[in-house]
Amino acid sequence: MVLTTKSISQFLLTSPCGEMVRTLEPRELARAQGFGDSNQIPTNRGLAGKLIGNAAPVPLTTAAVGALLH
Repeated sequence: MVLTTKSISQFLLTSPCGEMVRTLEPRELARAQGFGDSNQIPTNRGLAGKLIGNAAPVPLTTAAVGALLH
């Protein structure tokens, strides 16, 4: 499976031959970025996709800050 974008706020899961499997839900995108289920996300799918897509992944941010502090 491949994760790709159709537009700035629409993330798609596709098969290896390029067929669309389904659109990912905002909660799934947040989880992929390392956000927990307790994090609030907007109910508007377009806004949620933009915010999550522009966010720095939580594990990456944690590692970068940890490296800077040591």
